Amino acid sequence: MSLGSHHGPQEATKPKPRGDGRDDGNEPVTGPEIASHAWALTGHCCRICFSRIVQAEREGGGYHYRCTGCGSAGEGTHPKVICSCGLKIKTVTRREIFRNGKAGTEKVHGYKDMGVRCIVNDAVCPENPYEIVARQVDESGR
Repeated sequence: MSLGSHHGPQEATKPKPRGDGRDDGNEPVTGPEIASHAWALTGHCCRICFSRIVQAEREGGGYHYRCTGCGSAGEGTHPKVICSCGLKIKTVTRREIFRNGKAGTEKVHGYKDMGVRCIVNDAVCPENPYEIVARQVDESGR
């Protein structure tokens, strides 16, 4: 058994998917969950590697989303299941509590939106040729 990257262990006999809908280069990947093998580019980029995300319609509604770079995948009604929109950072705050007549503090764990959104790159150049980029925007969306 060989170790996979962030996708967990993979069988040594099963080749790693190439990301083009084919496992071994000969047969399309099939599955009952995907209604069609027609993949469409979305206006979003992956939160792991910042490559473009494609979507395919699922039987029963919703979409299957897949990164064209690292192969990260998810299912839902919006690419935010794997895209950079709404990246969050873990936060830990302390709050005062009173128990049994004694004062103390406790940790409160939460997440804060970092303000990152997938947007069209308005400054395409040789150094940054990507059409869609993840950028931190202010509250007005700029």
